[in-house]
Amino acid sequence: MDLLDADTLIRIYHSGVALSPKKALLCCVLTLLLLYHLATAPYRYWQCGCPPLHFFLLPCSGNGSFGQEIDLLRRLSHPNIVQYYGSNRVSSIRQAIPFVFVQTEDTLSIYLEYVSEGSIHKLLKEYGPFKEPVIRYFTAQILSGLAYLHEGRTVHRDIKGANILVNHYGEVKLADFGLAKHISSTAEIHSIKGTAYWMAPELIKSSYSGEGYNLSVDIWSLGCTLIEMATARPPWHPLEPVAAMFKIANSKDTPNIPDSFSEIGKSFLQLCLKRDPASRPSAARLMGHPFVHGYLTPVKASTIQLMGDEW
Repeated sequence: MDLLDADTLIRIYHSGVALSPKKALLCCVLTLLLLYHLATAPYRYWQCGCPPLHFFLLPCSGNGSFGQEIDLLRRLSHPNIVQYYGSNRVSSIRQAIPFVFVQTEDTLSIYLEYVSEGSIHKLLKEYGPFKEPVIRYFTAQILSGLAYLHEGRTVHRDIKGANILVNHYGEVKLADFGLAKHISSTAEIHSIKGTAYWMAPELIKSSYSGEGYNLSVDIWSLGCTLIEMATARPPWHPLEPVAAMFKIANSKDTPNIPDSFSEIGKSFLQLCLKRDPASRPSAARLMGHPFVHGYLTPVKASTIQLMGDEW
């Protein structure tokens, strides 16, 4: 029997065949295939005598950023990751089976923690480059969030100032998990995702080299974000995005480290920006670096205080 034949699947679905609990996985696969074929070949309803009104036929969003982001966010709970509170639809979304979402062209609402001060990118536009103590304080919190993600084998893939939020108390929250991905302990990822100026060399090369990448791409992006915080510009900023990607992938260069950084800061950045991903320390290991030592405890300082002279 060809399980990829939509007519056969529909007949099985309506035949009343009972699957034992041991075959729950098979039932799930059959349901997924059925939904796929019904959505992509609606003209075949009538061939098998199955009225369309028997089904709730909508494009699947589980393979897209919305379904993936909801599935990931609902499983995360950490002080330095934006909190997910729920989602609903206005005639737009339903859960077909566990962790599979379908949506219409209407509104999908995702309810997240309110983070009042906006992103680091926004603060840089308002206040200009951050002083090193502020960078160290924010970096410690970013590392804490990354260490939590990486412990669960989740790679963010788009760490940058625009995706890091700051609340009224100066607490950092990692956000925008649309590109995040869970990986197994031995797997590597091959799809190219991210924002050009913050991309790691191996991530860009994965589009043509056949070699994958892993959690360490977030460490490279963290280093680029430190440069962004120190200069109010992304690394490689004189270059257009495509030119920057070419240089990152094909040269032996690393982003220029601002002279304003202390020796400890430069040491931290050099570790993050190792071109060999195997040489980059993990987020958990970097939390022991002197650059963030003493900054891991939140101080509950307002944004105005953080940007003021006392820092």
